Amino acid sequence: MTSSIHYPPILIIAQKEWMDGRRNRWLQSITILLFLLALGIAYLGGAVAGQIGFTSLSNTVISLASLAVLVMPLIALLLSYDAIVGEEESGTLLLLSAYPISRFQLFMGKWLGHCAVLGSSIVVGFGCAALVLAFTTQVPAFDLFTAFGIFICSALLLGMSFIAIGMWVSNVSRSRAQAAGIALLIWFLAAVLFDLLVLAILVMTQGHLESNFLAGLLLANPTDIFRMINFSMFSDMQQHTGLMDLQQDMDFGLYQLLIMAIGWVVLPLVLAFYSFKRRV
Repeated sequence: MTSSIHYPPILIIAQKEWMDGRRNRWLQSITILLFLLALGIAYLGGAVAGQIGFTSLSNTVISLASLAVLVMPLIALLLSYDAIVGEEESGTLLLLSAYPISRFQLFMGKWLGHCAVLGSSIVVGFGCAALVLAFTTQVPAFDLFTAFGIFICSALLLGMSFIAIGMWVSNVSRSRAQAAGIALLIWFLAAVLFDLLVLAILVMTQGHLESNFLAGLLLANPTDIFRMINFSMFSDMQQHTGLMDLQQDMDFGLYQLLIMAIGWVVLPLVLAFYSFKRRV
């Protein structure tokens, strides 16, 4: 007599999203991209300075964080922008709503499934790159895996935050095309334009800004929190990182920044769920 395992509805929906991600080659593509990105930065990042090969752990992580802050939000938004509106247009959202599961279980299952696709790609892609560096460089293993461990954790939080933002966009959009446009606009504002605006404010005020106000500006963007987490590990590099040089004047520790990054996961997730309840 065989016994069947009954999974919670949240995990069943998450598994469906995971299988869709595998079927659409998202999982494999993102993993390979992040692996090549990490190795490329590690061994070719010093080419602009006339150096080829691994330079230092701090240079690698700082450069990787600076590039990942552009790539990770875009990948997360592309994964999730049609999570709701796309299902609605194809008619499967109505079918899923007919099953004996709550809206909370359906929503959280979809969010967790997308997070699983992106999270596994982050862990495998960057983790394998860290293993390659461990065997091919002279960096102490403890320092290497500590730095990459914090980097991977912060990248996971950044990705989870933008997946929640993408699902909120999907809930408030009338069509898949509209959702794609709003998602790209949010990516541009958060990853590109925001820091330029902060720098413009600093130039116009000649740097005479209250530290609390400036801290509030940086904490208002999850991409800046991600960078501050990784820059905080290498105090000797902060003077060479532009806007992040201001972090030296702010009393933010690593654990405080991680808590703030978690807050940026929870806040858009709550907003997205309430939008989902009004839509379904």
